[in-house]
Amino acid sequence: MESKVERRSWLPVRPGLIIKPNTSTPAERSLEQRRIRKHAVLNVIRKRGPISRSEIARILKFNVPHTSELVEDLLAERLVYEEKPRIIPRGRWPIPLRLNASAASVLGIDIGRTATITILTNLAGEILTRLEEPTPPLNTMQSYLNWLEHILTEIAEHTDLTIPPVAGIGIALPGLVASSHGRAGGNPELAEELEQYVRSFTGAPTIVDNDARMMAYGWYWFADGYRHSSFAVLNIGQGLGLGLFLEGKIYSGTHGFAGEIGYVPAGEHDVPGFLGHPEALENSASGAGLLRLSRERGLEVESAETIAQYARQGVEQAIEVFNIFADYLGRALATVMNLFDPEAVILAGRLCRSHDLFFDRSLAAAERHTLAPIFHRTQISVSHLDVNLTCLGAVGCIFHHMFLTSHVDVHELL
Repeated sequence: MESKVERRSWLPVRPGLIIKPNTSTPAERSLEQRRIRKHAVLNVIRKRGPISRSEIARILKFNVPHTSELVEDLLAERLVYEEKPRIIPRGRWPIPLRLNASAASVLGIDIGRTATITILTNLAGEILTRLEEPTPPLNTMQSYLNWLEHILTEIAEHTDLTIPPVAGIGIALPGLVASSHGRAGGNPELAEELEQYVRSFTGAPTIVDNDARMMAYGWYWFADGYRHSSFAVLNIGQGLGLGLFLEGKIYSGTHGFAGEIGYVPAGEHDVPGFLGHPEALENSASGAGLLRLSRERGLEVESAETIAQYARQGVEQAIEVFNIFADYLGRALATVMNLFDPEAVILAGRLCRSHDLFFDRSLAAAERHTLAPIFHRTQISVSHLDVNLTCLGAVGCIFHHMFLTSHVDVHELL
């Protein structure tokens, strides 16, 4: 049911840049088909600019007159701009085109269990504003809505309305959350209600998705994920999740649950665990698992960061806890590699700030459980984007729906 929310946010908004996955009438389909072709041109300019119209046509296999029509639309919308003509010995001088990065902005919100991070970027992905504050207890739908209203109000006040208009808002949530733009599953009511609320509150298109999947978007758009045909991002935080990029697409599965590696029954035996599954990997290879293991060994701690401090100080119980954690994280790595054979696996999440205490041991454990040709050909690394990866992924999710339109084959529309 659509939320009845009066628009109260004073963020400037620029709707119309997100490609719609579904249209209902022939007229809408025709408009959307042209917009998809136009955004394909925009993406080439974003990646290759400065670039001429003829070069764009060659790359996309569009004819030059049609490409020029689409470019004229982009110029009229001020999404691109022309540079001085390029002087060549003969023929018409080509006019290079560039992306107008300040034509719009994108807002990413990562509502983590311990902290909420908000990042605003321009269309080139350059960070304009970053805010971080502790996440309060969020136990009801209303508490989520109140918190989002607070975040949106804070970003508007912090930027003093000097930002480019917002083209879209991506929101990352922890736990079993199916994409609001995907198939039903998990907690679709939460995703749909939050999306509708933010869209009504701001007027901006909004996409809500699982945090691990947003990490995959982040690695694609803000690291070197675009160079790979497949990669996996292992989200090591309070829980254990997985974002998948397979055969050129972010993969969410039939029901929206792909990547719930924390439930894989490869963990410790006869452990009650907070998942309700006694052998789940997440019971050991996660922040919650670290806390459980520590308390079982007499360490009264409230955070994984404290356990890491103890381990670096040489406290034997803390070192033992991280060794157990590392061994089961190695099983998680092996599971990912054996099942998906990706080009790369990236470890990410707040716990990776302590990777010096587990990374090498986890690799050794992964090697014991992984088919040798896969293990030795897979790049395994720790994300350099630290805790920003999920929030940047929420931005990247909007970019994905703006520039790539992977759900539509552009050439079928010509």
